[in-house]
Amino acid sequence: MKRLNFNKAIPLLATLAGLIFVGVNPGRAQTAAGLTNYVVPVVTVVATDPLASETGDSGEFTIFRSGSTNFPLNVFYRLGGSATYGLDYTAPPAWAYIAAGATSAVVTVQPLADNLAEGDETVVLQLRWSPLLIPVNYSIGTPNSATVTIADGPPAGTNRPPVVSLVAPPNGAVFKTPADILLLATALDFDGTVNKVEFFSGTTSLGVATNNPLILTPVGASPISPFHLVWTNVPPGGYVLTAVATDNGGAMATSAPVNITVVTNLPDTNVPPVVTLFAIDAVASEGTNYLRWAGWPPAPTGTNICCFTNTAAFLVRRRGDTNSDLTVSYAVSGTASNGVDYESLSGVVTIPSGHQTARITVVPIDDDLPEPVETVVLTLQQPTNSPPAYNVGRPARAVAIIVDNDHPRPLMCALSNSLFHVCLPATNTACYRLEFSTNLVNWLPLCTNLVTEGAFHYVDPDATNSPQRFYRVLPDANPPVEN
Repeated sequence: MKRLNFNKAIPLLATLAGLIFVGVNPGRAQTAAGLTNYVVPVVTVVATDPLASETGDSGEFTIFRSGSTNFPLNVFYRLGGSATYGLDYTAPPAWAYIAAGATSAVVTVQPLADNLAEGDETVVLQLRWSPLLIPVNYSIGTPNSATVTIADGPPAGTNRPPVVSLVAPPNGAVFKTPADILLLATALDFDGTVNKVEFFSGTTSLGVATNNPLILTPVGASPISPFHLVWTNVPPGGYVLTAVATDNGGAMATSAPVNITVVTNLPDTNVPPVVTLFAIDAVASEGTNYLRWAGWPPAPTGTNICCFTNTAAFLVRRRGDTNSDLTVSYAVSGTASNGVDYESLSGVVTIPSGHQTARITVVPIDDDLPEPVETVVLTLQQPTNSPPAYNVGRPARAVAIIVDNDHPRPLMCALSNSLFHVCLPATNTACYRLEFSTNLVNWLPLCTNLVTEGAFHYVDPDATNSPQRFYRVLPDANPPVEN
């Protein structure tokens, strides 16, 4: 099976028994022109996989063309940078071939491993004019150059350590004695497998969990993890928990610490609630939306216009006491500007007494500027007071996108700020669960959501944390509920 890197050039989607394999890429809309109004195509270049390594990870440039795709096109370039062609890497040296009907071509940079300590080196691709001056068969647009960085490799035979995270209990959690505490960890190894995860309180081992897919996470546990155990009869006190993963080559890695407290005679209602964040509608659009998307209300009779604002929505959920209002703080980021591209978000939301959820709505502001797909990223903030009013759980970050005026629904693609938009056509109101894996063995849930606007949408905020990432979408009978 071909490895699918996150910054490859063309969207790759194959379905096999409900399994979705996705190679993430910055997709770019292209407009095809008819022969009767042929326009000289404009070519540009993007480093769609800008990081390569002597360990075997290749880099890629993608050369795009706009205009007619009825003919093949040779696009010429030169290679420069601090890396030396033929010594540090191999690549097609002179031109890229864009086939008829295609809008892009990939130039792969394959690093050559050596035993030299060189540091990072660069490969710069600069577009050049065609030597066929008559006729002029393309013009050069912007960007006209791009850079791939080749990371120096470790000595031959070096085993990369795994990556491990302690995902439960949440940091700052408080338990009442006698406490039985469920410990959950996720662990990944990019050049092998994780053999075991050992849980610690300080320097004291609490037990070892092996990577056995037949051992299911206890019912009700979230998130799902093959590495788990229950720490029983925990006495009162403060504890610093960590998880240590060991791979098949003996390399080890330790998770970030998680601080918990076990107390006596604490009413259950005094345990701080845990809050999480989801994007329940991940797509918004500017304008009057002349191009209607699947699942939208019909246009008024005799028109082709849907005159309503297409908003996006986030849902903040709490687990625990609901006897009082709970105000939750969040940070706003992304490529869209708060108060400029969408109505201003305050950075706080209140979950009313008796309710578990509160909605944050993103209302786009229409403008006349041509813009790419923009992102709105919300991140829950952990309170600094003690004891905290709430603890931040997982997921703590979610993303929505804003599409420019009257553009069609965006395709599955990588976005400009290294986020990845999963978009699969589906029937409105159906419920699906999205899971990801880096090795096609261990699968972890990302979200459960309803289909809106004729597709299953999810923007993965952590796509670049893995050199490769696979997704699968499965039917789910438990849609998210606002209450």
